[in-house]
Amino acid sequence: MIRLFNHFIAVPIIVLAMIEAAVLALSIPAGAVIRYQEADLVAQHGVAIFGAGLSFVVVMLVIMGCLGLYNADSPGNFGERIVRVGVSFLGGFLVLTLVFYLVPPLQLGRGVFAIAWLLAMAGVFAVRTLFLHYYKRVEVLTRRVLVVGSGRWALPLDGLESAPSGRQFRIVGFVPVNDIESLVDPKRIVQVKRSLSEAAKEYAINEIVIAVGDREAGKLPYQELIECKLAGVDVTDLPTFYEREQGRLRIDWLSAGWLVFGEGFRSNRPDRIAKKVFDLALGSLLMLISFPVMVITALAILIEDGGPIFYRQTRVGMSGKPFSILKFRSMRKDAEKTSQPVWAQVGDSRITRVGRIIRRLRIDELPQVINVLRGEMSVVGPRPERPPFVDELLKLIPYYSVRHSVKPGITGWAQVRYPYAASVDSAAEKLEYDLYYVKNRSLFLDMLIGIETVGVVVFGTGSR
Repeated sequence: MIRLFNHFIAVPIIVLAMIEAAVLALSIPAGAVIRYQEADLVAQHGVAIFGAGLSFVVVMLVIMGCLGLYNADSPGNFGERIVRVGVSFLGGFLVLTLVFYLVPPLQLGRGVFAIAWLLAMAGVFAVRTLFLHYYKRVEVLTRRVLVVGSGRWALPLDGLESAPSGRQFRIVGFVPVNDIESLVDPKRIVQVKRSLSEAAKEYAINEIVIAVGDREAGKLPYQELIECKLAGVDVTDLPTFYEREQGRLRIDWLSAGWLVFGEGFRSNRPDRIAKKVFDLALGSLLMLISFPVMVITALAILIEDGGPIFYRQTRVGMSGKPFSILKFRSMRKDAEKTSQPVWAQVGDSRITRVGRIIRRLRIDELPQVINVLRGEMSVVGPRPERPPFVDELLKLIPYYSVRHSVKPGITGWAQVRYPYAASVDSAAEKLEYDLYYVKNRSLFLDMLIGIETVGVVVFGTGSR
């Protein structure tokens, strides 16, 4: 993993993006050579080829990022990969057609662009398929991890590398700690014959993860761990490893001391000013771009169910202060007339036909841009909840109040990484992503979340 502006990015993803960027860049000159078939004609279009190639790379990488192709859990399924790559290139074709129309010097002719587009699509799909299949065999791209501990703290790590988000590391095995019951698969137990440092050398270990609780920490072989660290092997505690690899903070592994003395959870005046400028600029742009969509949505709501068009609801914002959130109405007028507030469920009968569409596409959230421009919300941040739910969750979930240390957002890390929360248990799991965002927030992470939100909207993940 490489830490960039507080956010962890997997090395294999960076390498894949670089390889695909090279494929995209080379496809333009290759298309020109195939089309013109004369060196002089190719040379005459040198400036246009360079400009078009650079535009092609930038546009396609952004669109592919929007559709989740550079996430740590990017699609490994063959069929889904075809769909996402195909949709990416369709979007790229439309955007680049507009770019070439608006900037005539970049125009190469329809023949060159068509050939380059086909070459690039075939090349990216082939490269991605081969890379995802074979890269784990390249030792430099995957880290070999040895887990010290095999009890209940280590159990969630057993098989974690098999998940899509665990492709960048390989757990070689688990080392039992004296007097602690082993719960992981016995086949994955590594018996240390002499010392941890020799075992690390024998198995070519890059990192050792300590997976024991505070009460069991006294049983650890500290001298051997020091020897490993001096030998160049990273030694990492369990919460930090999980945060880095999964993009979330496991609540049951956290302690107040880890939160206080660890990195992150910082805020300073320059960051707050930059965030405010970012929100105002992006909020204004969203208002301008989405205005036609909002007009059409308002008319559709009126035609189906009459007024009101908007739905106001009290939510809990920064520092626990309530505010009135603005949304397009997606439920019947009497949705909660005879009951207490309840979590929205899959296939909720209270949702109208128009409401189901605008929820799936997240259009119902667009009026919240007004909340952003008022300063009550941010474009990116934890999702604001209703006061009755917050009161319940504060009593049941440790550290839930931490998410109120920043402004709530229209979209956020939890929204692009986790489905819609519809219970206390799912809210607790979603909080783990919110805590990651609060701990590692930056404008860079905000931009990544904004890019990933496009894919969430296109494929309708997490909507109710």
